[in-house]
Amino acid sequence: MWAGCLLGWGLAATAAGRPAREAYAAPEVDRSFALSAAAVVRSRAVLPLAAAALVCPLSALLLGVGTGAAGTWALFGLAVAPAWAAAVLRGAYRPEVDWAGPVVSTPMGVVPAGVGATLLQGPDVGVVGSLPLLAALVTGGPTLLLAAVQAGWSLLLAAAVLAHLGGRRPRR
Repeated sequence: MWAGCLLGWGLAATAAGRPAREAYAAPEVDRSFALSAAAVVRSRAVLPLAAAALVCPLSALLLGVGTGAAGTWALFGLAVAPAWAAAVLRGAYRPEVDWAGPVVSTPMGVVPAGVGATLLQGPDVGVVGSLPLLAALVTGGPTLLLAAVQAGWSLLLAAAVLAHLGGRRPRR
């Protein structure tokens, strides 16, 4: 169940993060706004947060329909939404793959060394942010205390990602 939630939420996050990724690839778009770099990153978080706040509770609600605690599951899904919005932004603002360095030959062609670490930036925050969900699944269901822990953990991760991305130098 946990892997299914991660996969579904990751796909929804990828779709919601597309505009932020395109804006990162074309930084002149962000420079046209009279906003600081931190404010631009925060504004880019609105769409992913809205999408995650819709998808995560609905899927968690479906998870909880058979348990009799559908409302608690939906609350739990809402609590994980900030972590997935942060994952979207971290993935959107990850550096481009560096083709100037050494490459590794694979059956599908050459790829830059270290491409796996680059591609994991973003989903790693979502997976770490969803660890309380794994605890809820293992212990038999969410409690209000575990939902509060999930909300606090998600908000902490989201604040850390926003602070990190907002303090980065804009791409030239």
